Amino acid sequence: MNQSKSLSKEQRRLIAAYLAGEEVTEQLLSECRKYPIVKQELAKLVSTDRLIKLALETDENQTENKHTIHTVMQQISQQQSTADRPAKAKVVRPWFKSQRVLAASVAAIVMIFFVSSLVSVQNNLAVVTKVAALSSVSEFSVGKKLNKGKIYLDQGYSEVAMGNGVVLVLEAPIQLDIRSENLVILEKGKLVAKVPPQAIGFRVDTPSSEIIDLGTEFAVDVNERGESQVHVLDGEVKARASKQQAFKMLKKDQALAFSLDEKMQIIQSSPNLFMRALPGKSAVNPDYLHWSFDQADAGQFVSDGKGIAGQHYPAYDRTENGQINQIGGVFANAIALDGKSNWLETDFPGISGDAPRTVSFWVKVPQDIGMHEVFGIVSWGTQELYSAWQISPNPFPQNGPIGALRIGTYNAQVVGTRDLRDGQWHHVAVVLYGGEASDISTHVLMYVDGELEKTNGKSVAKVNTKISQENSRPLSLGRNIGYTQAHEKNKFFRGAVDELYVFDAALEQQQIRALMDNKYF
Repeated sequence: MNQSKSLSKEQRRLIAAYLAGEEVTEQLLSECRKYPIVKQELAKLVSTDRLIKLALETDENQTENKHTIHTVMQQISQQQSTADRPAKAKVVRPWFKSQRVLAASVAAIVMIFFVSSLVSVQNNLAVVTKVAALSSVSEFSVGKKLNKGKIYLDQGYSEVAMGNGVVLVLEAPIQLDIRSENLVILEKGKLVAKVPPQAIGFRVDTPSSEIIDLGTEFAVDVNERGESQVHVLDGEVKARASKQQAFKMLKKDQALAFSLDEKMQIIQSSPNLFMRALPGKSAVNPDYLHWSFDQADAGQFVSDGKGIAGQHYPAYDRTENGQINQIGGVFANAIALDGKSNWLETDFPGISGDAPRTVSFWVKVPQDIGMHEVFGIVSWGTQELYSAWQISPNPFPQNGPIGALRIGTYNAQVVGTRDLRDGQWHHVAVVLYGGEASDISTHVLMYVDGELEKTNGKSVAKVNTKISQENSRPLSLGRNIGYTQAHEKNKFFRGAVDELYVFDAALEQQQIRALMDNKYF
């Protein structure tokens, strides 16, 4: 190899292999001694040319590799006798029982060649770019710099950008250990990794598998027991259950399951089970409709705000033989629905298909509400499979906690956790992240009183709200979308509603909290 200012092909291969976890420590150590450029590139932990040769790793030299590790460790130990040593205890790698971690040799190389670079290498490995999540361990917010170490999310979703360009979409509950820009350990939960060309070789380890990217996008799921799955969404990966096994190559729409006893099984690819993207920052000035319910004028409540597609839609009182009463609300007046005949209807057809949306309002649910009085706080669409959009307290124990916030699409639903039946005002919001892959199980977030709601009873079903069918119903309040004259019960909602907003965008938590405070963001 020459002393040029650029890396040779072999040097690039060594760095890429090292960052991907392959056992090339001795060779790389030799190159670092000879060529300063190799030390500089290694300090950055960024490969200048992540080659597909990562896929050529074999398992024929396991014994030789173990001997090499031992020899290199002895050499390194001698060279740093006056320096601080890494921890002496050998750490057993729980996700692979077949060999010891190379962490000690990694730390030693860093100590010898770029102590001054260590802090920058270990810190600021990633940054949080989008978040709709809660963590009981530490604050998790947009712009937060992530260092080497563990991430715990209890609820929701987040997007993390690694320093090498890899984008991770995380779904809670999740425990993730960031080891470097090129290696993360998923201990529990789901993630989707989008890998750009310069970061090919990015690796995800789990308690039961090792997965290395060979191009583009893949998803990983780890259950409570440590069993895992990988689903290739685009491009190609290689994966295996243990170091003793050869890698298995997987391409788009292929998936593998891994057990703790090191068995692999081909399974049906299910990309719809994963959140592949979070919305970008909501539009600065999204279209929206707002009903304050402060004033009734000739049997209707006007809508204000920007409007949707330039249109505004009054809410008409459709009560037979009477009218809806106004009561004191959270802000000025609200409407009280009697659960017998009170309901409002607009000419707004609703938001269709899988388009993004946010619905937020204040609601007061009586403590003594009957399960036949909960349907249809807000709804639109049609009563066909997955074609409705209806928000209600949950009446079905098989779907989740009774009285918790529920979004139903007819034969599919997501149910929250908190029982709203306490006779108090609560601010609720339901957000759909739109797009072709929108699924009610993965693309809906709920908020109660500004906090992300843990969900139960998720159905796996595509969101496809139909608003142009002959039997489609426009946005209404207080009446079950499945209402017919033949029904004796389950027709109307009993309770109070204030400050209804409908946006044609997926709002962020900060924006929802602004609405809760009656402030437009």
